Amino acid sequence: MNKYTPTLLWLLLCLIFLFIKSGCSPPTPSVDPIIIEIIPEQPFTYNIVETNGITHRYKENIFEFDLPLDNPKLTQFCLLHTSWEHITVIYQGGAEGYVVNRITP
Repeated sequence: MNKYTPTLLWLLLCLIFLFIKSGCSPPTPSVDPIIIEIIPEQPFTYNIVETNGITHRYKENIFEFDLPLDNPKLTQFCLLHTSWEHITVIYQGGAEGYVVNRITP
């Protein structure tokens, strides 16, 4: 390695930079940006429809709760509304219904 090697390398890098920036290289094709919405994967979610028709989605299976022993578990985080909600089960004429109240801090 002689004393001119670093200078030659510097000149070579400068020429490569000028070649790239001067437009002598073929232009890169313009690409439209692709917008990807990333949704966290939630393999098992459980939906309920309130008696007034509003849908709610939870991580825990509320249909397997042993009522009234699991009443504390009826406060769940709704994935659709991103807030804590308290679920009340209503039995009317042999049919089961749900009323959901949002918990505000």
